[in-house]
Amino acid sequence: MKKLRNILAACICASVLLGCQYNIPGISKKTPTAENKYIPQEPQKQTIIEETLPAQPQTAQTSIKIALLVPLSGTYKELGQGLLDAAQLAIFKIGDENLVLMPIDSKDSTTGAIDAAKKAASSGAKIILGPVFSSSAKAIAKIAADNNIQVVSFSNDKSLANSGVFAIGFLPEQQIRRIVNFSISKGIKDYITMLPTDSYGATVTKELQNVMNGQEGVALIKNEDYQLDAKGRITRLDEHARKVITAANTPGAKAILLPAGTANAVDTAAILASNNYDKSKIQLLASDQVNDPAILKNPALEGMWFTASSNERRSEFEGNFRSAYGHDAPKLAGLAYDGIALVATVARISGDNFSRDALTNPRGFIGVDGIFRLRDDGLAERGFAVMMVNNGKGVVIDPAPASFGDR
Repeated sequence: MKKLRNILAACICASVLLGCQYNIPGISKKTPTAENKYIPQEPQKQTIIEETLPAQPQTAQTSIKIALLVPLSGTYKELGQGLLDAAQLAIFKIGDENLVLMPIDSKDSTTGAIDAAKKAASSGAKIILGPVFSSSAKAIAKIAADNNIQVVSFSNDKSLANSGVFAIGFLPEQQIRRIVNFSISKGIKDYITMLPTDSYGATVTKELQNVMNGQEGVALIKNEDYQLDAKGRITRLDEHARKVITAANTPGAKAILLPAGTANAVDTAAILASNNYDKSKIQLLASDQVNDPAILKNPALEGMWFTASSNERRSEFEGNFRSAYGHDAPKLAGLAYDGIALVATVARISGDNFSRDALTNPRGFIGVDGIFRLRDDGLAERGFAVMMVNNGKGVVIDPAPASFGDR
């Protein structure tokens, strides 16, 4: 057992003996940096909530119970444990004795999430972090509202907008907007996409249209629709890829937006590379789904542009996680760390007031993956960098914004 886990276990035991609760925490089914502190807003300038400012004076020190709803049993228990480990790490690093973390098993069903939410409410939770899946988040919305508890789920499902719960996950359309706007700024006007015939494909197509509207000469010249098999892989991939190549091999600079899913993106890039497409005229684009050192070594991805979150904080989080637990952090684990950091920052400013106004501070927060803020509709907005694959590694070619005022 690693040192951190032993220390946390000792803290739990000690707190139980003292009669206190000190329990320890994205998207659809399928950490540590310095403390988050507050920087006051400068006049005439929009800043984000940063990492240094002592708490505002409070009349009394009150325990703030944070319910963490994650699957600690069932199919997704390894993901749940990763989120729990990340939250433990955040609590340990932040060191605020007033934060009381209560992990509750949401299992892998809406019924489990409902039972967990009821337990959180009866235990006096001030805020709920989780659950992971959007169906579960929707299922607990009324319970949370009836008990005046805000919910910050780990989902990235856009359908949670205006549902009464927050979704802190990474929205794919924000990444599409970032990478396409950047490529337009580099003179690329013709775009080709490969998108599934589902809600994701419709969402991306709509976002592309929104980005391109008003941009003179910019157009989506072809979208190659595809379907997925039972394993989530593209059917008739060779045929689809050949049609994309034919569309791309026309005069003028082109960008090809690779399909969703890491394996599908890599497989498509490999077919394009095998057909010797002209990299001086055709630019491959992707989201952060390919941002993995092992994947970036694939020669087919050389020269590709892709969105990514802030590497510096992510690298520090992953190193500390590995040092504490002896294994790599699941990709979604940073969301749990961000959730705890958000709660700690709001608590310093507002005590135990976790109103929607407090959580939707427009200046935002800094997390494992850079800046983020919660919008009025409940969805998260994040700042992304643009990177290029160079000699098998991701290199930043357009940094992530340091604040929302930078964009």
